Amino acid sequence: MTHQQTSDAQEGAFKTEHTLAYAFAVAALILGILGALRGFGILGNDEVRDVGEAGTRDIGFPAIWDSVVWYLPALSAALLAWAFHRNEHHRRRDPNRTTDADEAGWKGEHAAAYLMAAISVVTAILGLLTGFNVFDRDFGDQPDALPWLLASLGSALLANALHSVGHHQLSRDHGFVVERTDATATRADAIPGARR
Repeated sequence: MTHQQTSDAQEGAFKTEHTLAYAFAVAALILGILGALRGFGILGNDEVRDVGEAGTRDIGFPAIWDSVVWYLPALSAALLAWAFHRNEHHRRRDPNRTTDADEAGWKGEHAAAYLMAAISVVTAILGLLTGFNVFDRDFGDQPDALPWLLASLGSALLANALHSVGHHQLSRDHGFVVERTDATATRADAIPGARR
């Protein structure tokens, strides 16, 4: 009876943390989008000169610094999503808890992780090209690169959060679990002085 109660409590903790992970991931995306929109001058009513005219490396650059204020909590939310999504420790006791929904969750989260990784690479490249004025346009100095580079960092953090999908892969096959346990014990027996 105690084991069942513990398993139910662990499953409840797993579901709560999984929900929190998704909530923080959504918050990170929303805050990051607001940061990008402000950094590129789409939100706010600054004159074009204040938004990103080349050569305006003024520390008071309002749109860029407002963008950073949006991005920093987005990065914190992405880190919290990562922390709460690494919750397979709640399921290690009972591999039979996994369901068909876990298979769908694994596939969906894994695909989203690849999407976030691709976004991270693209925005990092755009940030580098913009920061070094490779485009040779009216925008192109270090402050103009910040929205791209912060978007890259946030996307990379969310890729990590979504790639923590081990809790969806626990085996429901009792034979597989026994086989893996026996293989580990056999390797331990082969080591002189090892304890089982």
